[in-house]
Amino acid sequence: MKLLISIAIVIFLISFILLFVFFHKENKLESEEEKSSFIMMIVMAILFSLIISIALGLFFLAIIGSTSIVNTVFSLDISLNQLIILSLAFLAYIFILDDIVEFIFEFLVGKKIIVLMILALVRIIAFYWIGLLNGLNQNVSFTLAIGVTLIIFVIESLNNMREKSKQAN
Repeated sequence: MKLLISIAIVIFLISFILLFVFFHKENKLESEEEKSSFIMMIVMAILFSLIISIALGLFFLAIIGSTSIVNTVFSLDISLNQLIILSLAFLAYIFILDDIVEFIFEFLVGKKIIVLMILALVRIIAFYWIGLLNGLNQNVSFTLAIGVTLIIFVIESLNNMREKSKQAN
């Protein structure tokens, strides 16, 4: 639990500092009439940092929930700290590398359903290696990789069907 709180505080502080610096630089460019007060910049940075922290927290809870479900269903006996570290690594992969891989395969293949299947396979491989690098044995890592990938695949498929139904209407 302390690890989760520490991560949330670090995310909040990093986003607060970056946003405050951005607001401060942009405020210098404004005319005297339009400049915001120092307190207003702090309040804006706090509010936007909270929004960013909450959004990342919700994504993190979705990933940790997926790993937790797979851990419980298959009785993998992974500790909570290890689940948190794995979830952070999975989340980092999804936010950083997954979009690059998706862009490459969409460019090469073009068909959405084939791209989703290829992405699922690439995610299984990536999550498998992330599990191995975090000290899981091969069977546990493979099971966790397949389970989390299937959950993400189902969520993405449902999202794609929802977008198609919106476009049809």
